[in-house]
Amino acid sequence: MIVRLDKLTDGSHRRTWEGKIDQIDLVYPDESADVDVKADIHRLRDLITVRGDISALFVRPCDRCLEPARTEISTPLHVVIRVRSTSTETEEGDDGEFIVTVSDDDIEVDLTEVIRDRLVVEVPMVVHCSETCKGLCPDCGTDLNRETCNCASSADPRLAALGSIQIKE
Repeated sequence: MIVRLDKLTDGSHRRTWEGKIDQIDLVYPDESADVDVKADIHRLRDLITVRGDISALFVRPCDRCLEPARTEISTPLHVVIRVRSTSTETEEGDDGEFIVTVSDDDIEVDLTEVIRDRLVVEVPMVVHCSETCKGLCPDCGTDLNRETCNCASSADPRLAALGSIQIKE
């Protein structure tokens, strides 16, 4: 998402952006996500604030059965852009916002890395294709969502005491 500083006048502006961003999932970095950003941009001279919502959809293998699992995530976006005579690196503010300082010679600011950084921390550690996914048989590898396997039950005898627990709903 690029914010054009040379065309951004003082006041409020509504922007939307759609695109793909790579490497939001650190477990499967080759997968990309479809990202949608809706943001309000406010400019007052050399201070620009960007507040909005980021939503992303990506597909990665289910952690139980390895079938493709669609995952949707959303997170807020809050960026403060300061225009100064010298630029510095992106930093994080006291309220979790990203603070980007750019040179007054810059005509645009690319927020794609900031958006990617916000999404990386929102990716769930475990992804399932469905809540009722049965996974794979640990012995023969059969997808238990599609068929039952003929493996003999090889339950760990140390867990036998757990079989007597009754769950009351």
